[in-house]
Amino acid sequence: MNAVLIVCSIKVGGGQLFDYQVVAIDDGSSDSSLQILTELSACNERLLVLHKDNGGAASARKYGIEQSESDFIAFCDSDDWVEPDYLLNMYEYLKRADADMLVSGITTKETLSKSGPYEYLIWKGDEIFKRFFEHIYLTGIMCGNLYRRFLFESLDWNLNMAIYEDGFLQWQILQRVKLLVKLQTTQYHYIQNCASQCHSTSLRKVHECKKILLDRIVSDCSQKGMEQFGEEAMRMRWKWFYGDLYSMLSSGQKLSDEKEIKHFVREYATKYLKTITRTGNRFRAIIAIYFPLLLQIAYRIKYRR
Repeated sequence: MNAVLIVCSIKVGGGQLFDYQVVAIDDGSSDSSLQILTELSACNERLLVLHKDNGGAASARKYGIEQSESDFIAFCDSDDWVEPDYLLNMYEYLKRADADMLVSGITTKETLSKSGPYEYLIWKGDEIFKRFFEHIYLTGIMCGNLYRRFLFESLDWNLNMAIYEDGFLQWQILQRVKLLVKLQTTQYHYIQNCASQCHSTSLRKVHECKKILLDRIVSDCSQKGMEQFGEEAMRMRWKWFYGDLYSMLSSGQKLSDEKEIKHFVREYATKYLKTITRTGNRFRAIIAIYFPLLLQIAYRIKYRR
């Protein structure tokens, strides 16, 4: 089962009552997931089970949202788990602050995890983007968050991304958020699964998906007069490029030919060079010019070409 979508909806009776619906999407599984979910749904009216051909996490999330009628949306991957009051706790804080989005984050621990000495923080405007690029309290991960439904209207869903598809959506959503709440306590437990999509995707594919994400960020920042954050994205792109290339060279994962590695290096160096020359940083400009040459030499030595 590739994705499970948790959707919570609010119903108003004599007083304001909290209720939720769980939408479980069987994304073309080949095991007994669909049978198990169907049996569970027979004794739980809150569980709606949907089946579709395999299309990946983004496709499953999109389908689940389309089939739900909720006001608030949260996600949970199929191999993770949450605390019993996870949805209620997030909903109460989001309503208290009258926010559009709430971030509680994820933890790999079995017990509850606290991210700082505060009950909750409130961010708005440029502070939201600053936190996103710091990549500490606010990341591209969509699990562990609660969203108002309107944030997903008319999004650009890139269903071809094998990984980082959540960051691609998160970036678009953050541009619509007026007020964001960050909770101290994390109630979403993330399970490290070596067989999951994010751990089994090839390094080359990982790089391609990162490129799609960062190109979108740079483009949006340029179009909306957010140049300072566009340059942050360029620096992030360069840092990720270092990591990807190092992983490729150190793991022995060869690219198809030397032309590909040259294109891989030259493309990033050129874009980074344009950014840093605008800021007048000569030292970084020199690095951007000569570092690709050193990488090509390293590639030749490693594969004796």
